[in-house]
Amino acid sequence: MAEMSGRRKGMFFTLSMMLLGSALLSFIFFLSEQSTKSSDTVTYLMEVDRASDKYSEVEDGLARIISPSINISVQNSTVRIQESLPLSAQIGDDLDRFALFEGNYSGMNVTMNLANIRGGDFIIQPSGTAVANSDGEFGVTPQDSAAGSGTLEAYYVELVFLPGEADNAAWQAVSNSSGDTMDVHVRVRDESYVMLKDFYAALDRHGSSSINVTNAGAAVAVVGFSSPAALRVQCSGNIGLKASISFSNPSYVEADGAISVVSSANRTGRARIA
Repeated sequence: MAEMSGRRKGMFFTLSMMLLGSALLSFIFFLSEQSTKSSDTVTYLMEVDRASDKYSEVEDGLARIISPSINISVQNSTVRIQESLPLSAQIGDDLDRFALFEGNYSGMNVTMNLANIRGGDFIIQPSGTAVANSDGEFGVTPQDSAAGSGTLEAYYVELVFLPGEADNAAWQAVSNSSGDTMDVHVRVRDESYVMLKDFYAALDRHGSSSINVTNAGAAVAVVGFSSPAALRVQCSGNIGLKASISFSNPSYVEADGAISVVSSANRTGRARIA
C-alpha cells in the first residue's frame, strides 16, 4: 500500500510539473506576443509623429513662401489679406522649387498639388469661402448657404494707386433695399493721399453693386459686389490691395491644394496658411 501511495504521489508530481511547464510556456508566448504588439504600436506611433512633423514643416514652408507676395493674417473672425495686383510670377516659381526639393530630398514621400496655390487661391474655413487671384483680378466668393455667405458680415477694401494713376471714384450701382445686408467700407487712394475717397454702405448680399475708379475719365479699376456676398476687384494696372473679410464665426485660411506625406502612417490635407 505504501508503494502504491508513493507511485500515485510521483504521478501527481509529474503531472503537476507538466501542467506548470505548459502554463509557463503559454505565459512566455503571451508575453512575447504582447511585446511584439507593443513594439509595433510604438513604431507606428513614431511614424505618426514623423509624418505629422513633416506635414507641419511643409505647411510652414508654404506659408513662408507665400507671405512676401500675399500677406494673410487672421484675428479671430476677421481675415486680412494684403497683396499687389497683378501677382508676381515669382510666387509660382518659388513654390515649384520648394515642392521639388521636398519631393526629392526630404527622406519621406512628400507630394503637393500646387496648381491653384501658384495662382494665389485660398479657402477661408469653416465657411468654405474661396479667395482667388488671376491676371489683374482679386475675388472672394462664399458658398451660397447660411453657413457660407450667411456668416459673412463685413468687407473692408482698400485700393492704393501710384500718384497720378487715379483721380476719381464713384458708385456705379448700389443695391441696399433688402434686410439681408453686409457692411462695406471701400477706400480708394493714391500713395500720397492727394486722392482719397471713402465709401460706406450696407449692401444686399444677393444684389449687385459696384464702384468705378477712373483717371482722366478712363476706367482703371472696378470694385464689385454680387451674389452670394461676393467681392471682385478688377484693375488695368498695378495697384496695392488690402482686404479685410469679417465673419460671424472664428476663421482660418487653407491653401487651395493638397499636400501629402506618405509613410507607414500617412497625412494628407490642405495646408493651413493662417
